[in-house]
Amino acid sequence: MRRVTPATALPGRETWPALSPDGGQLAFAARLADPGNADLYLQSVAGGSPVRLTDDPGIDSAPAWSPDGSRIAFSRSADGQPCRILVMTVPAGQPQQVGQCRDAPWTQPAWTPDGKSIIFPDRPGIVAPFQLYRLALDDGRVTPLTRALARTWGHDRPTVSPDGRRVAFVDTPAWSVQDVQVLDLLDGTVRRVTNEGGEIGGLAWLRDGSLVFSSARQGDRGLWTLAPGAEVPRRLLAGVQDLRRLSSARHADRLAVESWTFHANLSEITLDPGGSPVADTSGKRLTFATAADHDPDLAPDGSLAFISTRSGTPEIWVKPTAGEPRKLTELGGTSISSVRWSPDGTRLAFAAARAGNYDVFTVGADGSGLKRWTEEMEEDLSPVWAADGQSLYFTSRRTGFWRLWSLDLSSGEALPLTGDGPMTVRASPDGQAIYYAKEGESGIWRRSLDGSEDEVLVIPDFAYQDWPNWTIADGMLWYVLRGRPGGAVLVRAGLDGQGAQAVATLSRFYAMSGLAVRPDGRSVILSSMVIDEADIHLVDLARHD
Repeated sequence: MRRVTPATALPGRETWPALSPDGGQLAFAARLADPGNADLYLQSVAGGSPVRLTDDPGIDSAPAWSPDGSRIAFSRSADGQPCRILVMTVPAGQPQQVGQCRDAPWTQPAWTPDGKSIIFPDRPGIVAPFQLYRLALDDGRVTPLTRALARTWGHDRPTVSPDGRRVAFVDTPAWSVQDVQVLDLLDGTVRRVTNEGGEIGGLAWLRDGSLVFSSARQGDRGLWTLAPGAEVPRRLLAGVQDLRRLSSARHADRLAVESWTFHANLSEITLDPGGSPVADTSGKRLTFATAADHDPDLAPDGSLAFISTRSGTPEIWVKPTAGEPRKLTELGGTSISSVRWSPDGTRLAFAAARAGNYDVFTVGADGSGLKRWTEEMEEDLSPVWAADGQSLYFTSRRTGFWRLWSLDLSSGEALPLTGDGPMTVRASPDGQAIYYAKEGESGIWRRSLDGSEDEVLVIPDFAYQDWPNWTIADGMLWYVLRGRPGGAVLVRAGLDGQGAQAVATLSRFYAMSGLAVRPDGRSVILSSMVIDEADIHLVDLARHD
């Protein structure tokens, strides 16, 4: 068996592990000095306390050791600006900027074996896919290495092979749909080497030329290896915990890997009739799983549908008004989003990653009649029901950019309704208008479905990163604003955006929570974090049977 030992066990999250070439030192990112800021730390794998390497107010992440073990390159993000690539001598050198991202808020540098270049992901614009670039350290020249398809999320997490000839990276054609590809630096060819169709948490080369990656390909997020020339990955380590980013030692048979423990459960917060903000700590807990429960939606009879990982992979669960939750689906995929009840409460619509695509599905309230409605290679997201329950609205990138589409459930025909823009949508209570958020642009917009009203910005300060965290209920817009003192706040506003009022403070808000509001507007259901910890473990690759 493989020997697995803890390397860190500090409060909070230790992330972005990076093993020195000899495997004796571990660099990582953590928020030890300031909960709002991540810095880099260095620790001997033999034990001892971590030493702080950086103390900048920016977010420092993704450390990577130079081949000779004397320097670390890393990413620094600050004030919403494109990230910077810095290099510092270990352990006490001053960081020096060597590169600048064009648009990406963060990056992940990877050294070439000769120590003369750094390969990193970046994007030319906020809605453009990530691609890989080579940064020459002698003159700062940046050269593109890969070209991602326009309607994808692109390429990231590069790692350079020990011989310097190949770069392995993660390709993300659709949300939560990922595979490993390998670029040959000599002839420029790119080859896909996995067929995951699901999330890949981390990727690294071993010194024998094998690849190792974390994947939930069999339910648990464990470690897998792909030997040179092999076509089928072999399990290396079971995911007793959620294993994500990883690093390998260039000259030792050792890995470092993030081990996450994350639990988020649903709570119902009763709002103050007078409008004063209430704390989420006053909420009544509705679910109690050692898993992630999120994206709640209420049926007309009060039944609560939500997404949960309590059975291993994300599935839809339903909690009746009295009784325990029951699992509704057996999709076995890696991601589900936007679960929405039909107006009569007999069906649910949702989007899910399955068989390599992210598509729109419906299923009966009893779990029967699962139907996949879209099969385009590009993403289809955010289904919402029309008022009559005979059609769905959803968003898709099938034409190159996000647009709103209408799906007739009797014929299966899908037609575009808008030009570029909508990524997540909600229907107005009267069914006459659509509200939507856009990728890469703050705000919530409204437009009429019959074309009588052009696009109107109604909520200017809603962050696009919170695309799951807004809804319409009780004739009001409800949305979350994060980055406020003390955490996030829940805001309620009129459908015209006027009269915005903070109604709850959210100290443990889960970023993928989603919102459900009772029809009378007196309480809201959302997901709060119970445990959010990440430690780093070492994996000795020599067998100890």
